[in-house]
Amino acid sequence: MSLAADQLREWERAIAAAAAPLAERRPTRPLRIAVLGWARLSRQAAEGSGLNLSASETAADLVRRGHHLIYLQSGMDYSLRPGMRIEWREAWRGVGCFSLVNSPNLAPGNFNFRNVGPQIEARSQAELVVAWARGMRADVVHVQALEGFGFDTIGALRAAGLPVVVTPHNYYWLCPQVDLLANERTICDDYRGGERCVDCLSHAPDPASYARWRQRSQSAERMLGPEAMPRLKVQLLAARERVSSLIAGSNVRPSQPPSPRPVPLPPRPADAAASLLGGPSHLAACNDYGRRRLAAVGALNASTAILSPSRFLEGVYRAFGVDERLLSHVPLGQPHFDQLRTAAERSPFVDDPPWTPRDRRPLRLAYFGNCHPNKGLATLCAAVEAMSPASASRVHLLIRASGDHEPFRRWMDGRTNVSFLGGYDLRQLLSSPAEYDACVFPNAGLENSPFVVLESLHAGRAVIASDLGGPTDFVRHGENGLRFRCGSVDALVEAIEAVVDGRFQLPSPRRVHERSPLRSFEAYGDDLERRLQDVGER
Repeated sequence: MSLAADQLREWERAIAAAAAPLAERRPTRPLRIAVLGWARLSRQAAEGSGLNLSASETAADLVRRGHHLIYLQSGMDYSLRPGMRIEWREAWRGVGCFSLVNSPNLAPGNFNFRNVGPQIEARSQAELVVAWARGMRADVVHVQALEGFGFDTIGALRAAGLPVVVTPHNYYWLCPQVDLLANERTICDDYRGGERCVDCLSHAPDPASYARWRQRSQSAERMLGPEAMPRLKVQLLAARERVSSLIAGSNVRPSQPPSPRPVPLPPRPADAAASLLGGPSHLAACNDYGRRRLAAVGALNASTAILSPSRFLEGVYRAFGVDERLLSHVPLGQPHFDQLRTAAERSPFVDDPPWTPRDRRPLRLAYFGNCHPNKGLATLCAAVEAMSPASASRVHLLIRASGDHEPFRRWMDGRTNVSFLGGYDLRQLLSSPAEYDACVFPNAGLENSPFVVLESLHAGRAVIASDLGGPTDFVRHGENGLRFRCGSVDALVEAIEAVVDGRFQLPSPRRVHERSPLRSFEAYGDDLERRLQDVGER
């Protein structure tokens, strides 16, 4: 499979023109780096959250350093025009962005849950990716996410002589649900050779039907224009409701029952991490889901290097059979982390604790995230409910959460010490440290390198976090925050009350910085650039 030479030259000219004015450095040998992911780089955190924000800023920084960057997203773009192909999308901050249209693998990963065969092997797709990378004369391939691709893509790239560096931002390689949560409620420390996966995501769509829906809706959007689609969707929903009403013999719309009250995930046993990290049974296979994990681990072991953002994640991959010689710890940096840290350091209050029990105003705690069960918002709301009246009167909780927050609002209705502020974006985040004294991250899952934790620490704010997963890399109990038993409402209440009554005094921003393993974006870029050069010049 090959790409037309004249098309390749046209793409090259467009990328060079976009990148030239942005390059601030001239490395001895500029690398041609091909990046794989599923989200559109130019949408940054709006599509793909922290993963895509990290991927996009990293790619743009490598352009600034004088390297040639091309990016291929897959699993999101579909068309009624038959055939799988790669199309030019845009030049964004000097990065040439492409889209693989009509991928046999859907993205994000949870949409591809029932599509196990193509996750294991999608030979035609892998051949197309190799043809693109070779046609664009890539020196090295950097996989930021493999959702939307088959696991055989890495083997095909390596067989073509291309080094492959992987940055795993989550557990997708080991788990089609992405987060290693069984039924989105309990940590999956034994998937029973794949048997436990079969009914894990009951709401996952049929992949073929969903791909056809994307083909129709995206083709309509291309014909009518994006501004017409919201109006069309409203009209279609109204028409569907009228038809349903006629079938029911009534023109009265039935009332929808309110969503049930959220239920906190159960507390994790003290040895939750040990059981996850301890067994060779992780690589047993009794069905396609078991074979999927074998294929994913095989793909990682075929790569040239694996750069893990957290030591916890590195340990998980090692326990699941990934060659430890390929694994290394490369903690992330981000430009907005640096902005938060600089603002804290320049504050006249950098040496003052943000709150003490002597203060007359309440302790302001902040939650940033979404309403998914694994983020632990239900645990936090239950803790507010369980606090003594005296303690509750001294705490004000600020909740910024995207997703279905209405059930949480109803739960907390009437509590004057809880404020729902809606979702948030990067601009709001940069101004938010002045609004709160400490961050609560009650994650009920494993996490990896959670931006919420890193953002708060860079802002000089202590963090109260669960004692499981990636946060354990960053939150040092009794120093820059507190850790409590994951999922335990009582333990979270105890941690909050320890701040309220002064048993744990919130550290000053300077002290948080001194006691936290923070990294500048420049240092992260230096590290990543060196590692890409090492493999790209072999």
